[in-house]
Parts: sequence; C-alpha cells; structure tokens
Amino acid sequence: MNALRQLDTPDGPVLYAVVQPEDSSSHPGLLLLPAAPQSPAMAQEGLALWRAAMVADGFVVVCPVAPMEGLFTSAVAHARLPHLLDHVATSSPIRGGRWSLLGICDGGRSALAVAAAYPERFHSVTVIPGAVTDPEMLAPLVDLPVTW
Repeated sequence: MNALRQLDTPDGPVLYAVVQPEDSSSHPGLLLLPAAPQSPAMAQEGLALWRAAMVADGFVVVCPVAPMEGLFTSAVAHARLPHLLDHVATSSPIRGGRWSLLGICDGGRSALAVAAAYPERFHSVTVIPGAVTDPEMLAPLVDLPVTW
C-alpha cells in the first residue's frame, strides 16, 4: 500500500496516493478517480489494482481521496484537482503536460465531471462505467477522446 499524502490547496486539503517513477524525466500521467465512496481505502485499492501495469509502462499515477464536501462530481471537491496535478508534475514532469483520466464506477461519473470542467488538462478520458444526468455537461469534451 502507498502511504497517503496531503496537499493543502487554496480550495482545501486533498489526500492522495501516488506512484512515481524514480527518474526525473517526463512520463505519461494518469489521474485515477476511485469508486465510491472515494475514501482512503478505495484510493489505495484503486491504485493497487492499476499499479503494476502503469509502473511497467512508466506512468505517474495519482489517486485522490474525495474531500468531506463530497465525491469529485461536485465542483467544490474537484476544484482541488488542478492544484494536485500541478503539484505532482513539479517532481515528475508529465509528458506533453496533459494527463490521462480514468474513473471507476462513481469515479467514472466523477471523471466525466472533472474532464468537462478542465478539458485542457487531459488528453483522454476512460470511464468504467459512468453516467451523467445532464448530457449537455459533456459539451466541453467534444475534442477529447472518451472511452466509455
């Protein structure tokens, strides 16, 4: 298990687990949003599930814990994620400056909300599974590859 770390952002603290290659060259980055309740246990379980494959492929993988305000489907919660991505990229540069985004179950719903809020931060979105109540919210994803 990876120890959880805490980053204090202007929007509030965010707990996260991270796997980073040891060298300081640029790597592909993956933001992994875990299944509900997006708790510390689910973040660590999600990271453990994807760790071997992602490390073998040289990825930086970040898996955050949802704050007390709710799942990353809410703007209050996901406002912390750009700060987290910038923070991780200072020690592990992200190839091309854009991340892949993967969400599992409620993490899939969250991934769609996060990608729609910050489409410039991602080069792809994978949702396993996910749902939206308002398809109009997906309009910002028109130029982003989405696997759903």
